Amino acid sequence: MEPLHYQLLSCLTRLLIWIKGNSLCARIHKGLMASSITADQALKIQDELFGS
Repeated sequence: MEPLHYQLLSCLTRLLIWIKGNSLCARIHKGLMASSITADQALKIQDELFGS
C-alpha cells in the first residue's frame, strides 16, 4: 500500500491532467456532463483511463 500522501498527490495530479486534459479528455468530460454521470462514476472512468 502506498503512503496516503502519495495516493492523494497522484490522484490530484491525474485529476488536474484530466480536467485540463487533451482533446480526448475534454470530449469525455463533456460527455460525462451531458449524460449526468455521477462523480463516483466519473472517478471510476478516470481510473480506467489512467490506471490506479
